[in-house]
Amino acid sequence: MLLALVMLSLPAAAQQPPQSGDERITLSMNNVTIEQVLERLRSQYGYSFVYKPQEINVQRKVSIDVRQQTIGQVLDRVFAAQQVRYDVEQKIIHLSKQTAPAKPTPGKRSVEGSVVDESGLPVVGAAVIIKGTTRGISTDIDGGFHLEELPENAILHISALGYAETDVQVGTRTSLHVFLKEDSQTLDDVVIVGYGSPRAPPPAASVAVFGG
Repeated sequence: MLLALVMLSLPAAAQQPPQSGDERITLSMNNVTIEQVLERLRSQYGYSFVYKPQEINVQRKVSIDVRQQTIGQVLDRVFAAQQVRYDVEQKIIHLSKQTAPAKPTPGKRSVEGSVVDESGLPVVGAAVIIKGTTRGISTDIDGGFHLEELPENAILHISALGYAETDVQVGTRTSLHVFLKEDSQTLDDVVIVGYGSPRAPPPAASVAVFGG
């Protein structure tokens, strides 16, 4: 891969330069290419630059007028219109294109959590539904769950047999710990038919009812 390397012999006055971070630069150039600015920094202050021509546009024209500035402050001005990262190693400066971090899709995120009872024991098989949708999941043997691609302002509706239902606003959280309170009323209303499937009592069925 082609690299553009500006690394010529340093001037005699720069054979023992001060630390690059401490050196102060005075520079005044009007309507010149970045390449010319880099060349001036090389010839006058002894800096060398390493970069890929396909990433750094050194033909862009700039004007700069600085006095007693650090090399970092100078480069910030020179590359103000470009996303350029620079790493300074003594008098050698590596220039590279700075890539912006990937932005998450607005309103789309994931959440994980656990559902436990008032004693801290996991509630197995609790339904965790994204309110307003039909999307959801049941908690595992540890009471845990994981949901992805939640909409903005998501609310989770959590329910389980024998417990009071609850709604939880996710907000900006990525982890939830939900407590469910026991609700004896829901058990009182459960009807067992045949092998124990919960359902409403049929008209002429012989049924057993839990509760009072």
